[in-house]
Amino acid sequence: MKRNRLIGILIALMIIPLDLFGQLKIGFIDSNTILQQSSEVRNAQAQVEKETLRMEAELNTMIERLDSLNMEYERQRLVLSNEMILAKEQEIQSLYLSAQQFQTEKFGTDGEIYRLQAQLMSPILDKIDAAVKKIGFSEFSIKVFTH
Repeated sequence: MKRNRLIGILIALMIIPLDLFGQLKIGFIDSNTILQQSSEVRNAQAQVEKETLRMEAELNTMIERLDSLNMEYERQRLVLSNEMILAKEQEIQSLYLSAQQFQTEKFGTDGEIYRLQAQLMSPILDKIDAAVKKIGFSEFSIKVFTH
């Protein structure tokens, strides 16, 4: 008797989800295709790329200056006084730390480039989200899968 009851419950539990899935409609959104074909996205990416190149050039200038200071220091180290050696080493260390800080502030995970990209992409992603919600509420349930 208990066995029949358990089998009945298991069968009911298996049939109920099948009925629910018959009513569920799922739509797929290929966000990569949307982003690749959007002129707004291309414009935003161009702006980010332009700013990235500008900042990379600035960082490269700092690195070249650092290399130049290092080479000058190595050439003159034997003829410099202890005070001059210390001053040159401090100048090199200061420029090194400045270059490192610049790189972190501009290209780090919370850097200026990341914030610029988020700022430019936010309105575009909001439009996509609004379109998905509009379709989802008006026609069927949507489950969004992104790559």
